[in-house]
Amino acid sequence: MVERISDEFSRAAEGSTDVVEAPEGLARRAALPRIGVVVHHGDNAEIVPLHEGARLTIGRVPEADITVPETTLSRQHARIELVGADVWIEDLGSRNGVLINGEPMRTRTVLRPGDDVAMGRVRLAVHTTASYARGFEHHAQFVSDLREELTRALTFGHSLALLLFAAADDSDSAERTTEWATRVRQTMRPVDRAGVQPGGVVELLLPECSADMARKRAEQLLAAEPALCCSLVVPALTSPPRGAQIDTSELADRLIARALALLARADRRERLIAEVSGPRGIVVPSDSAEAEFASDGGSDRRRRVVTPPMHGGVPVVESDSMKALYRTIERIARADRPVLVIGETGVGKEVIARAIHAASGRVAHPLRSVNCGAIHGELVQSALFGHERGSFTGASQRARGVFEQAHRGTLLLDEVGELPLSAQVALLRVLETGVVTRVGGGGEVPVDVRVIAATNRDLEAMCAAGTFRWDLFFRLETLTLRVPPLRQRVEEIIPLARCFADSAASAAGQAPRPLSAQLERVLSRYQWPGNVRELRNAVERAVLVASGDEIDVDSLPERVRAAALGGETTLRGPHGQPMSLRDPTPHLGLPAIESVDGEPPDGFKSSVRRFERDLIALALSQQAFNRRAAAEALRIPLRTLMNKIQEYALTPELVAGITAAVANADEPLAVESHKSFRQRVRELETELLCEALAAEDGNKAAAARRLALPLSTLHYKMRALGL
Repeated sequence: MVERISDEFSRAAEGSTDVVEAPEGLARRAALPRIGVVVHHGDNAEIVPLHEGARLTIGRVPEADITVPETTLSRQHARIELVGADVWIEDLGSRNGVLINGEPMRTRTVLRPGDDVAMGRVRLAVHTTASYARGFEHHAQFVSDLREELTRALTFGHSLALLLFAAADDSDSAERTTEWATRVRQTMRPVDRAGVQPGGVVELLLPECSADMARKRAEQLLAAEPALCCSLVVPALTSPPRGAQIDTSELADRLIARALALLARADRRERLIAEVSGPRGIVVPSDSAEAEFASDGGSDRRRRVVTPPMHGGVPVVESDSMKALYRTIERIARADRPVLVIGETGVGKEVIARAIHAASGRVAHPLRSVNCGAIHGELVQSALFGHERGSFTGASQRARGVFEQAHRGTLLLDEVGELPLSAQVALLRVLETGVVTRVGGGGEVPVDVRVIAATNRDLEAMCAAGTFRWDLFFRLETLTLRVPPLRQRVEEIIPLARCFADSAASAAGQAPRPLSAQLERVLSRYQWPGNVRELRNAVERAVLVASGDEIDVDSLPERVRAAALGGETTLRGPHGQPMSLRDPTPHLGLPAIESVDGEPPDGFKSSVRRFERDLIALALSQQAFNRRAAAEALRIPLRTLMNKIQEYALTPELVAGITAAVANADEPLAVESHKSFRQRVRELETELLCEALAAEDGNKAAAARRLALPLSTLHYKMRALGL
């Protein structure tokens, strides 16, 4: 088993740091980095040490050296071998093969640190531990220890502190790194834990240690090591309700991420950066919290404070609409009723769901989420309710669905409008009875789950169209929250951008840099059809591209930069009429329609292509990118729609931009159920031809030139359209 092998590696990590003379061959071998592989399966990550000459097989059967119970693995999937300092991998004729960095592996190959190896749903990576890390835990083990200590601290009301150390200069030699890493190790108490991250960052966990004690420990180490930098995080932890189960995985990750972000800001001038009462643990109402509610007119003293996203101690929520939304969450969080969260793609519906969960009475239990639109139709009920062994092909063992996994906690059903009608019936039954029946099983399993459903679709319109059940809609809309799009809360754009910039810099191992004033102006003027998700992606790109002391406007994506410079233009509307609105191409990042035979963008063919693209985009938007439903709405074959989507490169982001652009037109474009796609296109072609002929007093040659068409094509079109 993976666990059996990883135990050996963990025991080796606890070895002595004393220097012992050894024969030359052993000393030379000891100078090599320790090598292992990290096996990722689901939420688990296990470390497997590799010794000189090791030949280990990985597969799903007990006979494999590394056994992972995963159906996408073959019985004996691959062999891993350590030769010198090289890790070789060989496919043993597996069914799903081996992918290295996304490419199929053809022959026996050497793996390098950083390579991503995929074997079905199992991932593998090479891990090396430098000599200075001897005596330290691997990062994965350190995180496990941190989670356990957080559980103890929350349960018994203890404190803890997290310290990260790194060299102030990247040029520090390996010998110097070994010296200060050893010094850190020597200062540890028996209860302390030390780990090392792949980038050479040493991490120190101090249980039952106050902020003052932790700061003193850090200052002592910094005084002894002038080339060292340090970050200190002391979280604010509050005891959970009696008997509550505690899941500290997310909190541990947040603690380490925050400490890394602080460490990135440290330098020789400011060598210690500390944050006391940093990322919060489980929040339970205190006297001060209740007093805050009393001043706000709240009467329910059991209600919990909902803390909006924070950046540098300042709330990211700035707009009145979002503040009102969070106040509503505070009032409804403990009602324990279904919640329907409505908002455009990318507005942060999952963030709202997490806020509801954090303020509810279920915070000590799991929050699970499932994207209903990402599950194949035949597997929806299995994903939601689980299945019994042998219930369908590939069901080799019993599996719990997300309802069982979220027992006593919260379940987020994202894109709930994508559920097929059969699954809607089963979901309604679970909501009403509180029991699930696994696929292929006859017994009922009681579940206690609070459901939060999220969608960007108009469920009432879907109910009217017969694609969503009214009874399920009424059940879900007991409590409805609408998340405003980012363009309606402009005051939050810059605080969010700064938050994303700092996070991206930390993830990239960079020191945080400020946003330039010009860049902030451009961000504020852009309409963000992709909302917060698009903003995050744009800022993360800018952080990676920018090379100066600040992040400037030139590092933004072209579509965002062009938005600030976009001018007014004349576009043709749904029937060829001029529309006065800002050009969607620079303003919303929409690519121009490709020229046909070199004709101008306002020519006949380009206008028709633009109309086709926009009409298809609207249908896709209304059907949440469900291609089959969009084809039915347009009354065209699915194959034709797929060809058009490929022809116009219609991605979800582009569809969102087109939808926002045409919504601002004087006569917005709409999908008309009583007319087919071909009828709409013929109507447009007729109006374009008639308009050109009228403008040229019936002169066909002049009208052809006006439309950028050959005269023969104009004659052909007129005959085909009956003109």
